[in-house]
This record gives sequence, structure tokens and C-alpha cells, in this order.
Amino acid sequence: MNFLRFPEHMLDSTTIWMFCERLYRTGHDRIIWSELQRQIESKGIKVKHGSAQDATFITADPGHSKHEEP
Repeated sequence: MNFLRFPEHMLDSTTIWMFCERLYRTGHDRIIWSELQRQIESKGIKVKHGSAQDATFITADPGHSKHEEP
């Protein structure tokens, strides 16, 4: 918390949840999202919807070379 310079007293999850709900009920969530998208697009960044990337590494059994087969 000190590294990120968070305040000494953090908000609890209920307070944050109620804030998010209030944004949704008043429609401000869409205004904030639109502004965020505008700023991203102004920098020439393209966001693809529904994209996911899997960075899982799988070790494969190399098996035997054909020249080793009887």
C-alpha cells in the first residue's frame, strides 16, 4: 500500500460496490466508458472486443527419431 501511495484508510468493498451501482443507475458509467474509449482511440490504440490470449506453455514429449525405430 505504501508503494502505491494508497491512503491510510481504504474504502470497504460495500462502499465501492455502492459507488459502482450509483454510476450505473445515473448512467455515468456509460459517460465514463465513452470518454475512456475516446482517449484510447485518440492515441491510435485499437481495442478488439472479445479477444483473449492464452500464454500457457506445454512441454511436449519429443518422442523418438525415426532412425531409432527398429
